[in-house]
Amino acid sequence: MEIFVWRACKKRLPTLVELDKRGVDLYSVRCAICNDDVETIDHSLIFCKNAYEVWTIIYNWWGLGPFSEPSILETFDGSVMQQSSKMGGLIWQAVEWTCGYLLWKNRNLKAFKNKDGCVPNLVNEIQLMSFGFLED
Repeated sequence: MEIFVWRACKKRLPTLVELDKRGVDLYSVRCAICNDDVETIDHSLIFCKNAYEVWTIIYNWWGLGPFSEPSILETFDGSVMQQSSKMGGLIWQAVEWTCGYLLWKNRNLKAFKNKDGCVPNLVNEIQLMSFGFLED
């Protein structure tokens, strides 16, 4: 999980835009899930319709108000919960990182197998997986 977060923050995930920058010949650089915009890391993990809906549900679940993070780096930096207790911040970090990771897995499922998870199932998986990490 930490490697995924590091790669996302360093813009090192193989999104279509990043692959295109490296000379990979692609049919299109548009988002595989929504086809509304080019597939950057921030689009895939935040601004794509599905991703934004997932983050909005997660923020509402935590009572944090509207989701309005401008980049994945700022989403993963934990600033939303800096006022909270250390334990609350660690739990929130697990939720944030799990959310990003599962959104990326969902992107790959759509890109490579033409399947994608529905938002309620993604949110449920994020809830279960993030708290599962805390038990270990």
